[in-house]
Amino acid sequence: MTPDPADGEFDVVISGYGPTGLTAASLLSGRGHRVCVFERWPTLYGQPRMATIDGESARIIQAACDHEQAFRNSLPRRRYILANGDGEILVDMPWDSEHICGFPLRISLHQPDVEDAIDQAARRQGAEINQGWEVRSVAQSDKAVFVTAQERRIDSVGNVAWGRSRTVRAKFAIGADGARSTVRESLGIEREQWPYRNAWLSFDAVRRRALPNIFGVSPDAEIAVIFCAPEGKAHSVIPLGAQHIRFNLEANPDGDHGDKLNREFAYHFLGEVYGLTEDDVDVYRYAVYPFEGRLTKHWRVGRVFLAGDAAHLMTPFLGQGGCSALRDAINLSWKLDLVLRGVAEEAILDSYGAERLPHVRVHIDGSDRLAALAFVRDPEEAKARDAYYREGGAPSAPAEPFLTAGILQSGGAASPPVGHLAPQGIVRHAGRTGRFDDLFGWGFQLLGCRFDPAEQLDADRSAFLQRIGCKVAGFDELPEKTLVADTEGVYLRYFETHRIEAMLVRPDFTVFAAARTAEETAAMVDELRMQLGARD
Repeated sequence: MTPDPADGEFDVVISGYGPTGLTAASLLSGRGHRVCVFERWPTLYGQPRMATIDGESARIIQAACDHEQAFRNSLPRRRYILANGDGEILVDMPWDSEHICGFPLRISLHQPDVEDAIDQAARRQGAEINQGWEVRSVAQSDKAVFVTAQERRIDSVGNVAWGRSRTVRAKFAIGADGARSTVRESLGIEREQWPYRNAWLSFDAVRRRALPNIFGVSPDAEIAVIFCAPEGKAHSVIPLGAQHIRFNLEANPDGDHGDKLNREFAYHFLGEVYGLTEDDVDVYRYAVYPFEGRLTKHWRVGRVFLAGDAAHLMTPFLGQGGCSALRDAINLSWKLDLVLRGVAEEAILDSYGAERLPHVRVHIDGSDRLAALAFVRDPEEAKARDAYYREGGAPSAPAEPFLTAGILQSGGAASPPVGHLAPQGIVRHAGRTGRFDDLFGWGFQLLGCRFDPAEQLDADRSAFLQRIGCKVAGFDELPEKTLVADTEGVYLRYFETHRIEAMLVRPDFTVFAAARTAEETAAMVDELRMQLGARD
């Protein structure tokens, strides 16, 4: 028996309003869909959690909101270091290049700004945001999902009082409700677990003045450094945008650290390890951050999907936890959009988990291995590790994963750029100059090298691209009226490198198909139409 949906009907209900839920809510509401969000906390969290994102994630945020507002207190992160307890550099990762997606390779993030910007976009676009409401149950039929939520109030001493209940009906639901996901548990979905597990005791602070060069490797604490000291004494300095810093101390993930979650202990630790005082930084937050690798065995059950921490967890040492959550949100959102608008078959939703699972597994594996190397407790083993690193044995970050299966050109996944990320460059068009996505908007992209791809399409194919919201552009250095000026040569170099004349890009910036000649443009469109099961 299904509940009576007396309290509203929606296209998508989202449980959880962290970065994953925020992004999905904005992307879907921006496409005109009726979105309802339930979030157990009464306000946005308002404190930093993610420390860094990559350029791909920045492009996802660009699609979801005003990215200039989101990144107003963020900075490029140019370097990432693992050092031993004495400050000797063991692993030095240069991050000073540009990402193919048109942003810095890595960004030191002030997360509250990002969440505020996406929240404003979602509300402006009509998403219904219910904060202080916790999802209590999820039921579904062949045609709909029924989500019951209850009002949740917390008094001054932390006691929870439950208020009104509400049941809504939707076509689909997304469980983006974190590591302890109620949605996942209600569906009985198990998770795979990785071997390494540990925790940071974290202290977030704001600079009060310029800081000394931390252990001689992080001037003004502007460079992220993990100090891999043995005997459970590892610690780290992590910048959080322009003014905020996180100081971490290794902690027992199962221990009681209540006596350390205070300013007195924070300044004791900062003084003893870094020589910092209250004159240097203002500590405003204390938290225990346990970390481990977990991965859901099922991303979809009927009309309900998992995303973000509800689907996967990883240690923080590759800085890919939040990035993976944002990839979940955009991958699922563009597919739901097409299905909800009736231009694609529901079967494409099965590709969500099939594409995301192997991709995120690479990052869980890599971050797990790096954590195990960073946290070596035995002093003699730590010395052996350091010696091995000095001799050139230091690990490198895993190569960025790409798609090899899913909604991709048949036979194309074995040959780049299919399955890889497409570029974003600065362009000039119709009297405006800026990043391509800022000028043309979010969606599919059909791009040509020194020709207008639209000229290769008949009316039927053009109408299909219009239905799916595809942006069509051709690039040249000095374009005619129908072409776009590739002001920095980003697109023309990409075409030349891959020896292609055109490409069709998915809304998650993955290349769906590539054409060696302009005449193959129509065939790419036909294949996309076939794979989507597109309806007229």
